[in-house]
Amino acid sequence: MSDSSDPSDLRLPLGVSEEASVAQVVLLPSPAGLPESLTYLIPRSLRAVAAVGMPVLVPLGGREQLGYILSIGEIPDGLEGKRLRPLKAIPRPEPAFDTRLVELLRWVAREYCCSLAEALPLAVPERHGAELQTVVSLEEWDGSVPQRVGLLTRQTLEALHKALADAGGRLSRDGLEAAVRAPNLSQALRRARAEGWVKEEQQLLPPKVHAKSVKAVRVASSLTAQSDSSAKLGKRQQEVLDFLRSRNGDAIAQQELCTRLKVDPQVVNALIGKGLLEATRLNVRRAPGGYGSGRDSAPALTPFQGAAADAVCAAMRRGEGEALLLFGVTGSGKTEVYLHAIERAREAGRTALLLVPEISLTAQVAAAVRRRLGERVAILHSALSEGERFDEWERVRRGEADVVVGPRSALYAPLKGPALIVLDEEHDGSYKQDSPSPRYHTREVAREYARLSGGCLVLGSATPSLETFHAAQTGRCALLELPERVRQRPLPSVEIVDLREETKLRPGTVFGRRLEEAMGERLGRGEQVILFLNRRGFSSFLLCRDCGHVPHCPSCAVSLTLHRQRVGTLQCHHCGHLRKAPSACERCLGSRVRQFGIGTQRVEEMIRTLFPQARVARLDRDVTATKDAHTRIVSQVHSGEIDILVGTQMVTKGFDFPGVTLVGVVTADVALNVPDFRAAERAFQLLTQVSGRAGRGDRPGEVVVQTFNPEHASIQAASRHDFRGFYQEEIRGREELGFPPFGSLARFVSGHLEEAVARSRIEAVAALLKPVVKRFDVRVLGPSTCPLSRLKDRYRWHLLLRAASREALQELLREVWPQVRKEIGGVTVDVEPIDLL
Repeated sequence: MSDSSDPSDLRLPLGVSEEASVAQVVLLPSPAGLPESLTYLIPRSLRAVAAVGMPVLVPLGGREQLGYILSIGEIPDGLEGKRLRPLKAIPRPEPAFDTRLVELLRWVAREYCCSLAEALPLAVPERHGAELQTVVSLEEWDGSVPQRVGLLTRQTLEALHKALADAGGRLSRDGLEAAVRAPNLSQALRRARAEGWVKEEQQLLPPKVHAKSVKAVRVASSLTAQSDSSAKLGKRQQEVLDFLRSRNGDAIAQQELCTRLKVDPQVVNALIGKGLLEATRLNVRRAPGGYGSGRDSAPALTPFQGAAADAVCAAMRRGEGEALLLFGVTGSGKTEVYLHAIERAREAGRTALLLVPEISLTAQVAAAVRRRLGERVAILHSALSEGERFDEWERVRRGEADVVVGPRSALYAPLKGPALIVLDEEHDGSYKQDSPSPRYHTREVAREYARLSGGCLVLGSATPSLETFHAAQTGRCALLELPERVRQRPLPSVEIVDLREETKLRPGTVFGRRLEEAMGERLGRGEQVILFLNRRGFSSFLLCRDCGHVPHCPSCAVSLTLHRQRVGTLQCHHCGHLRKAPSACERCLGSRVRQFGIGTQRVEEMIRTLFPQARVARLDRDVTATKDAHTRIVSQVHSGEIDILVGTQMVTKGFDFPGVTLVGVVTADVALNVPDFRAAERAFQLLTQVSGRAGRGDRPGEVVVQTFNPEHASIQAASRHDFRGFYQEEIRGREELGFPPFGSLARFVSGHLEEAVARSRIEAVAALLKPVVKRFDVRVLGPSTCPLSRLKDRYRWHLLLRAASREALQELLREVWPQVRKEIGGVTVDVEPIDLL
């Protein structure tokens, strides 16, 4: 396929009227140098089925490419009289998105400095559209190669011919590359095409995921209700026939029929053989597992919950795209407010979105929603199988589900104009997409989506982001408060333990005396414990006490973390590099290699040693890599099968475990020692959230926080459950520095295998910005190396733009970013970054 095409060369076939309908199509992937969308005629044969959001096959240059319809209308101004080319085919006659999502994606592309082609995959589920494959076929060849061809090309041409001949004359381009494995294959293919003995064409592949169907049966269409065949049927056959007659012609899966009536499949097959039943296929849903069943009735709302729910419902009725902050202490019943508002949205015939920060929370939230609202709830997230995601997405598109629960990607589900969008735990960093482009923040996209759909946005948190709370304080966002826990349960008491003193008395200790005693007390009473440490692995790093050597990742500027599974391994948590842990120093061969720092694996091991009778589990990224692992562990904690749960920040996020009465923070200092202006905010949020897991049942909770920095403002405020006190302290520093919410940021990052190239690119960006920034009142910080200076073999340099307003920053980026992309390249931009590493 050619990389470019002149839009003026899109010719109108003879005999087609100038007034014919046309489609604006965005190509995926979008070839460089082309407009955002191209105009194609819709042939008469496709006009009845063409719609916004449908995948289409279009001609481009001398080849074909896939795209999606953005809009349909008459020939736009400027193209009258041009010879437009027609759409070739619509491979899947169901739209992936509607016009409202097109508007939203255009907004995303504009606000986050990306192309529409980069934003569009957000709304196109995997395997929804079609896939093109290049197929190479062998034509007649006399075996001769021109003498002027070099030896290497001659060998590749011969290998090319042999591979095609061995494959029966046709191979996909991928298959050909695997068979020939020559660096100059593309060059050889061009020569072979020019000489006429090889042909390349685009082939439409069938979708890899389909609706699942099973064997089913129903009463034969020729059999009337009055037909009497009882004399010829056995007792079991008659039971089956009577049952199916009662279904009024509806089919049932054969396996379900046999299970329900306790009959052998041969009985059913005999009825088919007699012509009384007919075999068919029945589509069945691949429903995500682990999301509970049964129905719950709505409890009476507390006065605070009732006032908040009324305010949300009023905002939905107004339909002005309002944003509301539901600020409630942990355990105050925010989920109940969400459910009440979702029920009201459904009663009004509208739809709703409930977003959670991570997949690990989806199971608990989805189970609560389903128990209240029934089966018209869809779950969408990346941990589902392809078949499950396909079926859930299709249920939403067909209108069979009007509530969607999931992480940030669920925002783009094909709901028909949601009246309510909820971001639970709105402060969580998982709502920001860091890579790939577009690097959007779900909160801001959801705000725009609520405006477009005429609904409202509810942001829920016990520890709102400073930006959101400042918006509520200044009147740009309504503030709804839940200041008490449900049933007037008290917030847990928090005790701070100074690890400086503990390590003097017990060098190398992981658990101070107070935490160890508290765990023993809880286990003795049959209560549950959560231990939080935001660092996975066994030890943070290895160090040779003879020469000071620390094993580092060969691709990233970080030390390797020790993991102790069956065999001790060293692992990089950024690129995944893995190797066996050395028994001696790799530099001096000394034997005094020691472990430093602790991770969740080591905490788990020490707990098993201290309390051998306790049932212990771990919840971190290492153990939740397999499908449904997090759901299984959470279910075991709920059912009381686990006494002590050890975990990273996964355990802080909204879980409701009534049996947990003690939370132990192994060390609160990990989050504080990060070179980022948001470090204190994140530390406060983590400590407050994990503290909130204690005492959510009938028994009071306690929190023990171990730290080497007991005087730190974040730790002190978290120990008092004092969000407002922390906010007042932190907001002053933000204002002095001009950081959000008192300013707007954008970050340019350059990465390359050679540091000199990475540095020169970011310096070129700085030079391009220098004459422009004063005009927009924007300040440049940098260039400098990133705190994480090397990642996945690439050296990293960055610079930060700081503006007094988002509007000024956006104007500058709209002017500068196209130049950066075109003239410099190799640079990414992150608008409103939340991670500066």
